[in-house]
Amino acid sequence: QNYGSNPPVIRVSFTDGSNTVFPASEDYNIASHVGSGLACVGGVATRIYFEFDLAGIHEDAMVNYSALVLHTDGAEGLGASAIELESSFTTDFIYYLYAPGTGDMLDPGFLSGTGVAAGSFVPTVSEEVRIPLAGFTRDLLAGARENLGLVFQSDLEAVRYQKALFYGIASVDSLRPYIEVIYSLPADFTGE
Repeated sequence: QNYGSNPPVIRVSFTDGSNTVFPASEDYNIASHVGSGLACVGGVATRIYFEFDLAGIHEDAMVNYSALVLHTDGAEGLGASAIELESSFTTDFIYYLYAPGTGDMLDPGFLSGTGVAAGSFVPTVSEEVRIPLAGFTRDLLAGARENLGLVFQSDLEAVRYQKALFYGIASVDSLRPYIEVIYSLPADFTGE
């Protein structure tokens, strides 16, 4: 409708050779996901890429637990529509977290990689989302895996439109995304 002299139209051709044009009177962009944080949108394949540095962790660290911690802005989230709810769709945002095959976002290998975690949360509620990283962090510290970051995506992105918004690194410290690593160091038997 807002394209001025050339809006979207429906053109009907009749068997007598005449045509009628019906221009759009209303329109909207369902894939609009402008927000102040990090938006992950299913249906339009919008993903979030996290890079992080583990250089501060001692090389002999024994990782007991690690997780990617995100905080949702529920006011900007979108779950199932009313029609989808009637069809028994869940309101949850179902996600997939993976380590990309390359750190180059323009390389096709960036869109796939090794799975790290999967789960769900309610995108319309402001909450802390804690995604366990299992052996991922241990592998990075042991040098068994290259640190190419993590990619967060909707696991329904080919199925339906849904949106989750997270606070980004420009937010206050308590809401920024971070990786939590709980580790211990081996006992020192040298007497030092």
